[in-house]
Amino acid sequence: MPRQREMTTQRGMRGKLAAGAAGALSLVFLLSGCAPLPPGPAKGAAANRMIVWTSVTEMIGATDADLDKWRNMGIGGFMVDRGYLPGLGGAAEAQRPYQDWLRSADIVARVHARGMKLYMGTKLTDYYTGTAAPGTVGPLGDWFDNANWSNTILPAFATWAAEAHALGFDGLNFDSEAYDRAVAWDGWNQAPGHTEQQVRAEVTTRGSQMMTALLSGFPAVDLMDYDTYLFPGAWNAWVQHVVNHAPWPGYAESVDINWWDGMTRVLGYANIRFTDATFYKGPNCSCGETFDSALSWNANSFAAIMSQDFSNWAYAADRVSVTPMTWIDGNYPNEGTWSLPRGGAYVAIQLQEYRKWGEDGVQVDFAFAGLKGFDYTPYVPALRASAQPGIVDTTPPTIKVTGLGSTLSGTAHDDFAVRVVRWAANGQSGAARLTYQVLTGSPAVGTYQMNWTANVPLNHGANRVTLLVEDIHGLIAATTVTVNVP
Repeated sequence: MPRQREMTTQRGMRGKLAAGAAGALSLVFLLSGCAPLPPGPAKGAAANRMIVWTSVTEMIGATDADLDKWRNMGIGGFMVDRGYLPGLGGAAEAQRPYQDWLRSADIVARVHARGMKLYMGTKLTDYYTGTAAPGTVGPLGDWFDNANWSNTILPAFATWAAEAHALGFDGLNFDSEAYDRAVAWDGWNQAPGHTEQQVRAEVTTRGSQMMTALLSGFPAVDLMDYDTYLFPGAWNAWVQHVVNHAPWPGYAESVDINWWDGMTRVLGYANIRFTDATFYKGPNCSCGETFDSALSWNANSFAAIMSQDFSNWAYAADRVSVTPMTWIDGNYPNEGTWSLPRGGAYVAIQLQEYRKWGEDGVQVDFAFAGLKGFDYTPYVPALRASAQPGIVDTTPPTIKVTGLGSTLSGTAHDDFAVRVVRWAANGQSGAARLTYQVLTGSPAVGTYQMNWTANVPLNHGANRVTLLVEDIHGLIAATTVTVNVP
């Protein structure tokens, strides 16, 4: 699990238009992309579906009574990790007939009968890379080894996706943590003989190939991903800066962002849900932050980072979400005191905060001890409370235009977090580039401003430009300006 600390160490245009934005209806359809969006939660809705991450063997062994118990605790589904894929994790792992076990246990149907969802998980790493010399390969091996990617890696993931789809799973889950730090995502220089530009381009290509492989087996895939996200300027980077004295904004050598740029370039996926383990036990900084200030920084900074680095952000913004992840139990022998279970009162506050800040209606909890190895009794009231549907946000965002010309600019604001700023003019549309700026203080405690810029193609004469801002709960607002070009 994340080694961020021993640490001594919706989206979408899915809700109805906000009041005053009805005139932007045609813009909504123009900007929604060429693939239809799946149904999402109501605008402003709470993240009240808790997904528990456990192992495939735990899930296979679950009785009806076990499933009823978890459902009555407020749990809305499970992610089941089947380990490393064939060719990427050793003979014993490759030969496990997990799909036969799942069929014989009829687990998918039994989970669905209770209104719960089920995601099939695997590691987004290659077990064998742990034997490589440090700094020579990435998490899945040599980025430039075409034969390995074509003959082993991509077919393995395509087969895994197809098996999950055939079994009736609702989606997939990546465990992106590189458990062997010699092959982590945080080093573009893990490809000797290649320049930084070459490596980042190759990682982006591999990301696109991976999404294509997943879609070949699981069309319109709903993909979750677990990690602590090595994105420069996100909350995890601030925690590492404060706790471990890492440079800020951090992760200058990370290829994490390039991988996901490649993944999101491909059309056809339904969702990509980043589940951020930085927040396992809370904000984790002890630098004056509150839950709200840390989660606000994380959501706003993620949106800004993705708008800058995801080349297909106009498409991805409707389909990518970021949700804080919980770890109610612990792993003291391996992770130390930081991982010890917190009290029921603390977890109740934590889950209510994540119910507010979770995007696209989902929360996630990591069950390290499995479904039967930890006593959740003290946490049942908190879990049930967090599972209650409801509206947590009724205030639409606002947008201002401060600069006109071929590049439009301005600011956007929301009481939670801005998700995306879009523009439409002269039959074209796109997404603005966002920058989240500290005005006073720090990411933990201060005042901030979301700036946006949009390069809008303009014709001679009067150009009517519509700008639309959406927040993380799917609330929107729009404004229209006229730009005159001589």
